[in-house]
Amino acid sequence: MKFLKKMKILVAAIGIMGIVFSSVDFSARASGTENKYKETLEEINETYDLDLEYCPIDTSKVSIEEYRNVVEQVAIQQRDLKEMIEKRASQDNSNRLISTRETKTVTKSVWQDGLSGSFKITATYDVNGMIISNPRDISYHRTPSAIILGINYSPYPGYPTTNILDTGRTLSVTYYGVYTAGNTSVGNTMLYTEFYYSDN
Repeated sequence: MKFLKKMKILVAAIGIMGIVFSSVDFSARASGTENKYKETLEEINETYDLDLEYCPIDTSKVSIEEYRNVVEQVAIQQRDLKEMIEKRASQDNSNRLISTRETKTVTKSVWQDGLSGSFKITATYDVNGMIISNPRDISYHRTPSAIILGINYSPYPGYPTTNILDTGRTLSVTYYGVYTAGNTSVGNTMLYTEFYYSDN
């Protein structure tokens, strides 16, 4: 009886150790797989001179090739957007016209190719002649097509930020946050648009 009891304890201990070792092995393999996804993101960041952030994903649902495709599309959009913003910041005109003051609430598509049909930004601001001031009540919206395609965006706390360009005639709005397409998310991505004194 004592021998049988000891054998049962030994078999149970071996079973528990097997579970522990297999879970440790699985965890190590999962971690190794996830590192490949992180390395892919780092390669893309280096290629496009960006600082996109890695968001954990279910590697059983997204292959490394699918991940690379989504992240590279996002990277191209972000690089092109950064270049456009830099060009806009370097342009400046000093023509001013003073006329009546009015308040506008305008909704514009974001600038990124491929995302302009998915997200829009709404802002309220004052216009005095050609000069914009007092931007407020800013929000972003997913379009019905984004909902259908499973595209989402979660802004970081503290965003959006605003800037007045063209000596007062243009309001820029910038969000940073997490972009999600299906099962893949990429952090530190930007949504951007501009509002003009002449917008209706």
